[in-house]
Amino acid sequence: MSKILLVEDNPRYASPAEQYLASRNQAVTLARDYSQAMNKLKNPGFKGVISDCFFPETIGSGKIIMGKELVERMAESDSREKKMVEGLEVLGRYVDLEDQDMRKYARFLIGTSQERDISQSPVVKAIKQVSILGKEATTLIAKETLGLIYRENQA
Repeated sequence: MSKILLVEDNPRYASPAEQYLASRNQAVTLARDYSQAMNKLKNPGFKGVISDCFFPETIGSGKIIMGKELVERMAESDSREKKMVEGLEVLGRYVDLEDQDMRKYARFLIGTSQERDISQSPVVKAIKQVSILGKEATTLIAKETLGLIYRENQA
């Protein structure tokens, strides 16, 4: 059973979300605003955070940046997630991560890499070298190469 932090200020959405997650064997902890969420994150052990996109500081604040801060804080407590965030930041300098296939392959590369610092990966070093051709060309090349590796791994 995974422990999930659900951040939602509207009971109309919070209750069905809690019920759905509980029906999927997830232990749900509800936070109704930013301060509750930050307080609950002081105790590690959450496997994920599901947050209202228009983050509830008070009712309906619309401050998306607060949700981003919460998710980043969650990532800091999980070494795998921290590695993923840092890796995507590094790769995002060279390839277009808005391309969904490229993003999937980038996540695969980071998730399977043995290097603690993804920038030291031979594959990332090669992508960096290719980046002199521009982001569009680098994305196409990286997508083809990583796509082959990804598909081979899935077979």
